[in-house]
Amino acid sequence: MEIVVHSDFCSFGKTEDWEDFVGEVYSIIAQSPSGERWRYEHTFPGVKVEFVDHDDIGETAKYFLDVREQAQGEVERTLEALHEKLSMEGELDLNEWIAIAPAYGSEAHAEKGDLLAFGSDAERDLGM
Repeated sequence: MEIVVHSDFCSFGKTEDWEDFVGEVYSIIAQSPSGERWRYEHTFPGVKVEFVDHDDIGETAKYFLDVREQAQGEVERTLEALHEKLSMEGELDLNEWIAIAPAYGSEAHAEKGDLLAFGSDAERDLGM
């Protein structure tokens, strides 16, 4: 079983100009030798959204903060703990994982195809 960190981009909300604020989100992906894949139930967003009330002007402002460094540290610590747990127990507790589409070109992909991918998008697969 291979367990790795994966990063992708998703929208964390709209800016004051109504444009998507796109940021990085980290997840942990496990893959079996046959190509079956699972995403760990917890994701690690690289953006923190804060709302601040500005009473003097009667508005609430939305701020997007870059927290990638903290997220990377947290995902690496979690990955290390998962590797240790896997080496001690010999298998993953699939109650903590969400099945995602199998690796393209793998044995599992040949058997199942893209069934888990249809009707979903990257944000759903990443738990956002």
